[in-house]
Amino acid sequence: VDYDDGSTRTLSQVVTSRGPFAWVRLSPITGRKHQLRLHCAEVLGSPIAGDARHGGEDVMHSPLLAHHAFYQDRSRRGVPLLSLHLHARSIDMRHPVLEDGSRVRVVAPLPAHIAASFDALGLTADDMAAADIGDASMFDVIV
Repeated sequence: VDYDDGSTRTLSQVVTSRGPFAWVRLSPITGRKHQLRLHCAEVLGSPIAGDARHGGEDVMHSPLLAHHAFYQDRSRRGVPLLSLHLHARSIDMRHPVLEDGSRVRVVAPLPAHIAASFDALGLTADDMAAADIGDASMFDVIV
């Protein structure tokens, strides 16, 4: 799906859903502050899990996530369950120093809290690999 409000544009792909949650792959075409968070909350109508600013704080109380061992351990240690489920999986950009038009792509593993949520929702590394959408910058979110 292509979200274009005239000043910001985001491509999105629902990779899969489990219960009330969906794993969405986002690829911003423009780059504005909070663009992805706003597009999920206002265009999709479903804020990113853990996004207290845009209405996603309650999602962390779902039994699907709260009963996972990772979150049980956080609860026992008094660590808040609320963590934004927005992850820059890869960033593709023009090389910041070289002027030959070359590009740089940086790829990062999932942070522990998102990996635990993926596990709690029954998503695997194979699901992650199958959802790669090429050379674009990609962000994984749970909404």
